[in-house]
Amino acid sequence: MNHQYWGMKRDPFSDGTPDRLLTSTLHEEAVARCEYLVEQRRLCGVVVGPEGSGKSDILRMILSGPFVGPLTPAVLLDLTGLDGSDMLRRIAIDLGLSDRLAHGDAPWEAVNDAISGLRECGGSLVLLLDHLERVSHSALMVVERLLSEAAVHRSATVLCTVAAPLTPSLNSFLRRYGELKIEVAPLNVQQTGRYLEDALRSGGRRNPVFEIDAVSLIQELTGGRPRDIERLTRLALLAGQVEGATVIDQKTVAAAARELPSGDTIREVASAR
Repeated sequence: MNHQYWGMKRDPFSDGTPDRLLTSTLHEEAVARCEYLVEQRRLCGVVVGPEGSGKSDILRMILSGPFVGPLTPAVLLDLTGLDGSDMLRRIAIDLGLSDRLAHGDAPWEAVNDAISGLRECGGSLVLLLDHLERVSHSALMVVERLLSEAAVHRSATVLCTVAAPLTPSLNSFLRRYGELKIEVAPLNVQQTGRYLEDALRSGGRRNPVFEIDAVSLIQELTGGRPRDIERLTRLALLAGQVEGATVIDQKTVAAAARELPSGDTIREVASAR
């Protein structure tokens, strides 16, 4: 897609850096509730929502937020593929403890000492764990150990994301440790429209591109999931550019959806209409 064709100076969608994260009011509310947990030094909060609903962006916003600093360092980990040892080493490295590991200190000892040092200075650790539904058994044991230690002194806040629906084991974990469950729902039509407007403004365009019917179809085909909204919107903008269009209508969105690979959820929904 040529951004200049649509009157934009850059990619309208987030590149993952904190100042380019696109969020809805739902995401902003979720961030505010998570930041409250950090500020109050609560033990554990869980952000729950379907795949592609923007949960990872919420953690990235917290990482760059006002409640993270020298006395409240934050570590963000994607739990996918990590075992317990990997997880502890990643936390230690992110806390600047590489020298201790190089000298043979056990990762748990190094991390525990760092948390104790923060506590003595009036601080606490903020641990951001993405994709809890993919956690290995050994990594989950590490999380539980950290939470058990933190519960005594309120020396850490753990914020997790997990894709719905929850498994019985994760439900059990959340009942034991979760102090606040924060649900992130898919975007409705109005929220999808605002999400797209924000994206275009982020790219440098002030005027609307998507007709109202096109926005409705994008929301219908994607189920309101930001990740899929972005995918379909990119294709629609490219299709509109090829056609020499000045706006994106419902027909262009439908055609873009049918160009997706066989088996893609968006294409299947479009084909079933």
